[in-house]
Amino acid sequence: MKPAKVLSWTELTDVKIKCKAFAVPPPKVTWSRGLLPLRSNRIKILNGTLHIKRVQWAADTGPYVCNAENQLGKVSTVTTLQVQSTGKVISKPPKNS
Repeated sequence: MKPAKVLSWTELTDVKIKCKAFAVPPPKVTWSRGLLPLRSNRIKILNGTLHIKRVQWAADTGPYVCNAENQLGKVSTVTTLQVQSTGKVISKPPKNS
């Protein structure tokens, strides 16, 4: 099982991080954010691949852990996602009265 160790993406693009694990019996592949479960409506896991829609610098930069587990054991590997800011203003500040 070998995803890339460090990935750099531009903010507001879609990211796919593959994690392929081969074993008999076939392992269940899960992803987490460090030790925390992934909780976002922008994140999905399909066939072991982590999909993040419109990555955000503050919310998505950091380590992601791919875990593969079957009855015989468990292995994990870490990929660090570096999101590069676009520098675009997403919301306007309030106007002074």
